[in-house]
Amino acid sequence: MAVTQTAWSTRKEFEEVYQELYSNDWKKQKHALGRISVWKSRIPRLPTGIENTAALIGAMLEHRTEMTAGPMDGELNQKLRNLYGLALIRFVNDITEERKVKCPIRNNLMSIAKKLNLPQWLVVLRHNATHRELPSLDMITDAVECSLKYLKEHCWEKQLNCDNPDFYQHSPKYFRRTLIEYQQKQFMVLQMSAASKSNKRNKNMVLESLDKTLRITGLSPVILSVLLEEGYLISNVEQLKALDINPDDLLSQNGLWLPENLVTFWMPFLQVVHRLNFTPVLATHLMDCVCSDDFTPLTARLIAGWLMTILFNAHQANQMKFDKDLLYDKPCTMPWQTLIEQAIKVPKAYTLNLVLWMLNEQNDNLMDLQRNNLQDLITIYLAQDSSFENCLSKDKTKQNENNIKFHTVEEILQLQSPKKDNSSFLPKSWHISTDAIDWRKCPLGCIPQENLTYTNLEFLDEDYEPSLKKKRKMPESNQNGQTEYSLQTDNSEGLEIL
Repeated sequence: MAVTQTAWSTRKEFEEVYQELYSNDWKKQKHALGRISVWKSRIPRLPTGIENTAALIGAMLEHRTEMTAGPMDGELNQKLRNLYGLALIRFVNDITEERKVKCPIRNNLMSIAKKLNLPQWLVVLRHNATHRELPSLDMITDAVECSLKYLKEHCWEKQLNCDNPDFYQHSPKYFRRTLIEYQQKQFMVLQMSAASKSNKRNKNMVLESLDKTLRITGLSPVILSVLLEEGYLISNVEQLKALDINPDDLLSQNGLWLPENLVTFWMPFLQVVHRLNFTPVLATHLMDCVCSDDFTPLTARLIAGWLMTILFNAHQANQMKFDKDLLYDKPCTMPWQTLIEQAIKVPKAYTLNLVLWMLNEQNDNLMDLQRNNLQDLITIYLAQDSSFENCLSKDKTKQNENNIKFHTVEEILQLQSPKKDNSSFLPKSWHISTDAIDWRKCPLGCIPQENLTYTNLEFLDEDYEPSLKKKRKMPESNQNGQTEYSLQTDNSEGLEIL
């Protein structure tokens, strides 16, 4: 089956550019032209209709920019007519050139335009613009609008409705059928010690079909739901046994890693997904499923295992560690921060152990203190529940390595709280100083190397009583007529001079 290379990643992307180009919003049109420029960098040549649509709308946007900059003059009028005329001449030439190549009999442009349902007055305008004088600005803008309408009907809408309608309208059904065909061919290849060339060729044809499907549909929610149905990427009991995998052993063993033969079975398909840059989308959706409680234990185990496999291989590829046994041969940008935040919101055995692995491997996403604190909290959380066995069989947790004893918050508070002894308990307070200090050099209310934590000055002697009430400052005059301040409590008899 032949595969047509397209510049757009998905059908949705093509539709979005089409809608933006034919909107009345010049900002959206400008954004669409930028996306078409990206398309040009992906393949040597874009379809004729897309190239000419971009040229015509680009001329219209240039016209709008010039009109907002200032009034129209003769020089500007000539500049816009040349710009429009060049785009129109190229449009008519490109549309009719394809027909000239297909028809060996020599035909003039008029007859070709008639067969293509192209307005003949556009051919006349193109001839005048090429060999005579450029039309007026009003006439040439009318011709641009007519050309864009023609391109909309015969290029964009035709592309949207091309090929097999069942392929687009019922893509989940087609995708499911193609996945079944892939599984059949892959079983035949794996079961035969020396797979025939015909079987490999048939499998490659199926992979090409899957590639074409995903290029158009993308990993949409509908496609992802089909992929994660039981019997496809999430193997059922019969399929696991066919691959010599015991489901009970898979559930009972420690670790999130999947059996090697199961990963090998789906490796070609996952490589297609990775080549189309859909691996981050698949990983995010798998994390959503891991956080959910709507699956059977076997399904949940397989989903977590596939997520662990994808994350591990993506990390290896990002570290430029390429090996024939690894899934991916090129790096990709994974949403590590999003995956970590997504997992810690739902504390479960699978999610928390996935977070532990990501924290150990991804050292650049969090600061060291944050990462260490989060690792310790998750390890404590897992240690408090006997059902949370260590799921990372290749990397034991710190608890098992160092035999650390963990305490609850209540236990820590109880250990830190002192024994109650009313006789020795005194609150932090001021005391009479016996040191030789020149207090005149100290500001009022401040003691060297003492942090003031009170709004009012307070004084306590050795006979402090807990019933001490509010303190207040009392001004007095000394023998020299100077005012001094003292502190007095409501139940004290004497005053201390500061």
